[in-house]
Amino acid sequence: MNGIVIAAVVVAGIGLAAGILLGIASIVFSVKQNEKEQKLLEILPGANCGACSFAGCADYARALATGKVKITLCPVGGEEGVKKIAAVLGVDAGETRKKVAFVQCAGDCEHAKQRADYKGVPTCYAANLLCKGEKKCAYGCAGLGDCVEACKYGAISVQNGVAVVDCSKCVGCGMCAAACPKKLITLVYAGNYAHVACRNADKGGETRAVCSAGCIGCGKCVRTCENGAITLLDNHAQIDIEKCIGCGKCVPACPVGAIRI
Repeated sequence: MNGIVIAAVVVAGIGLAAGILLGIASIVFSVKQNEKEQKLLEILPGANCGACSFAGCADYARALATGKVKITLCPVGGEEGVKKIAAVLGVDAGETRKKVAFVQCAGDCEHAKQRADYKGVPTCYAANLLCKGEKKCAYGCAGLGDCVEACKYGAISVQNGVAVVDCSKCVGCGMCAAACPKKLITLVYAGNYAHVACRNADKGGETRAVCSAGCIGCGKCVRTCENGAITLLDNHAQIDIEKCIGCGKCVPACPVGAIRI
């Protein structure tokens, strides 16, 4: 009986000693929470979309706390988010400009000619690998919605065979752009700026043969622009947003309606 009591005491003593050691270890090896990092994480939207180029909001907050990365990398938080981050870090917020997604294609079912009836896996990626999509224009939007699936904010939809962005919902995260296999979606400054809804680099006649809304490189917009904001490159118009004042004169000048404000 005494042996059992002694054994129980020994076990209890070992347990007590182990508990004390674990308590000491937790104090010694505990990772101190960075107060600044926690505040930054509370400011960030929690979208974890990866648009900032970090794995998620926690990683971006950790990087921000070091003071070695830009405070403007989170498009979801917008201008207000940048101001809050700047306040925590004690830096100047500077000037921020909101960006939204823009689809560089106007080739919907009414304008773009079809060359195939695609029955494969219903994704733009698969269609692009197999036959560049149903449309004769190899540059055109496949319209199968990979961008729609990627967008977490319901800002993009497929209408009449081509992706369309709702700028009032777009936060400029860029996930739709990353999902497009043809790289037809780009981020542009929000506001009254002109953009060319076409990426076709073929000559005018070839473009016209496959899509009545494709830029044919005629140069009328170039001659119309009074600010030198438009040039021709790879057989289609290119617009320098830094020079564009959003006057809109190039829009009616385009014979195919490829320029949008």
